[in-house]
Amino acid sequence: LEDVSSRHVILHKSGSTPLGLRIVGGRGTGVFVAAVASGSASSQCGLQPKEQILQFNDIDLTCATHSGAGRAMLGLSGDVRVLVTSNDEGFGQLPRGMETQDQFYIR
Repeated sequence: LEDVSSRHVILHKSGSTPLGLRIVGGRGTGVFVAAVASGSASSQCGLQPKEQILQFNDIDLTCATHSGAGRAMLGLSGDVRVLVTSNDEGFGQLPRGMETQDQFYIR
């Protein structure tokens, strides 16, 4: 799954602190970061909008559905290893309106 543009980040999630991450995509398009809440665990580790999430811990999200990716991310605590890649082109190819209609906020 890794290539030269991929990078690993570690999210430090404790208790009820939200990840502060909004995802979009799935269904064969890839799962992307749509937004990152300021001051959240996601912003502190450096996640950026338009990055594609390839793995969440050891779960491969390259072919995940939107809801499947959201379920994989819910309820996690401790250190969470995330593999992301910069993919502006893939984000730009999401079906029109998906970036605002098919979002999932991860707490």
